[in-house]
Amino acid sequence: MARERRGNQRQSRPNKYAGKANDSSELWGVPDSRKKEEEEDDDEEEPNVTEDDKAVRLFDFDAQGKKISDRVYRAGFGEDEWTSTETTTSSESSSSTSESEVSDESYEFDDEDFAELQKLRRNNRPGAPMDPMSRLRMWESSFFINSFMNLENKQQYYFYTVTFGHVNKSRRIQGTLRRRTLYTPGYMLRPGEFKALSAPLVIWPFKVFLLPYNQLKSFCVTIEMWKINELSFNTLYASAKLTLQEIVDSEQEFQILLRRKIAGKKRSYEVHKVRVSLMLSEVFDIDLSFDSWWFLPDKAMPQKIREVPKQLLFSVPVRGRSGDRNRRKTPISQMNFWPSAGLFRYRGSLQSISNNYITVTLLYSRPKEWYRPPAHLGLCIMALKSVLQYPLFRGIVKKLTTDPRKFQQGELVGNIRCFIRSVGIHEYEEIPNRPAQPLAGAALVTQLNLREQYLVVRLFKCEHLPAANVDSYSSDPIVKIKWDAMVNTSNKRENTLRPVYNQNFYFPVRLLDPRERSNPTLKQ
Repeated sequence: MARERRGNQRQSRPNKYAGKANDSSELWGVPDSRKKEEEEDDDEEEPNVTEDDKAVRLFDFDAQGKKISDRVYRAGFGEDEWTSTETTTSSESSSSTSESEVSDESYEFDDEDFAELQKLRRNNRPGAPMDPMSRLRMWESSFFINSFMNLENKQQYYFYTVTFGHVNKSRRIQGTLRRRTLYTPGYMLRPGEFKALSAPLVIWPFKVFLLPYNQLKSFCVTIEMWKINELSFNTLYASAKLTLQEIVDSEQEFQILLRRKIAGKKRSYEVHKVRVSLMLSEVFDIDLSFDSWWFLPDKAMPQKIREVPKQLLFSVPVRGRSGDRNRRKTPISQMNFWPSAGLFRYRGSLQSISNNYITVTLLYSRPKEWYRPPAHLGLCIMALKSVLQYPLFRGIVKKLTTDPRKFQQGELVGNIRCFIRSVGIHEYEEIPNRPAQPLAGAALVTQLNLREQYLVVRLFKCEHLPAANVDSYSSDPIVKIKWDAMVNTSNKRENTLRPVYNQNFYFPVRLLDPRERSNPTLKQ
């Protein structure tokens, strides 16, 4: 019986409080004279109570009938401060001191903070345009070591470790941005010796990752030089660190100076020099618009072939390193003019598209033999070396024949306009200072199409060059190599008359027909 009484008492307590909170007279707006008299008595007993203390909360009890605690939340600098209103005194002096203490700890929004908050709300709104510096971008990178030099007066027996990752070593990141360390073979250099590698030392041939522009400073490439000890552990001798932002702002080929720290001091000095080829470029979706194409026939072309209807077959690359191509025909034209030849899409870096090419096949149809496919009149190969600077293209249509008079069929003239946007972004952005490396004059091995054949020209060094600057008696030589209407340019060597390049130049061998390699008659 005692247990039943206790249970009934517990059940009656919430109902009791709920009944007080939800009095019918208060709900209907009818004043209660009894409560009014009690309130007047309370006011007379407590003369020092302020108007704020007399304020009545809308909700003193929750849905279960339990009383809500008098706790107030204030936003502080990175902390959640909970204060109780019960601790406030009724006196004006104590309330003023408590307000001053709270004002020192609480956070007050100013105009700049409000503007940042409004900006954050706009960016997080569905369908709102994002900050271009915060959008994810696709990057590709290649890293090679070309040469190194000992800057000390003693022998160096060492190896390199190359680390890619966040500048904060304690950060743990998964995926393509995870911290990774690579090791090189051991090398030995005599005092002051310079060693150029016969073949570049590959650190990573091809690396792809996603990173926004504003995070390029947060990731770095660290090169450490470890001294090899025969009877003890290897010791760290020198190091150098480059952020991705510094790599993007520099040339694709540059020198890195490794510095050694002095024990117990903040100073360091240079002990080693490395020349590397470090390419870091963004991958784009490039829309190529072909318009206003003309065919100008050769003077030796017969009049019948000039007047027959013709059409063009374009073959455009799809990706940088793959051999996939997109082929599309234009409508038949009797005036040898095509106002619009189609829209193609290419995915790759700006350097890769400048190393690529397109082919245009000239076809003509026989009016009386409509059931037969169009016949080939010739082929034109156009390199995309200058597609990013100049839209005008001009090429000669050549035909595979043993008659020299029929080798050139005419000339093709047209426009190719480029519209560049980042991968995964559908709209075109206008970014004035987009991070990008300057385009190199020659391609790297990783940027070539492995399905093609190349003529490789290796440049070692130059000697006894004339001095262009009389004051310093030095020059900044650059080498240009031209073959089959294609030009490759070497990197600049500053302040020297005996430059060492140790660089390869690749010229693609593009033929009109594969039979030129097998047919003895066509070879001649």
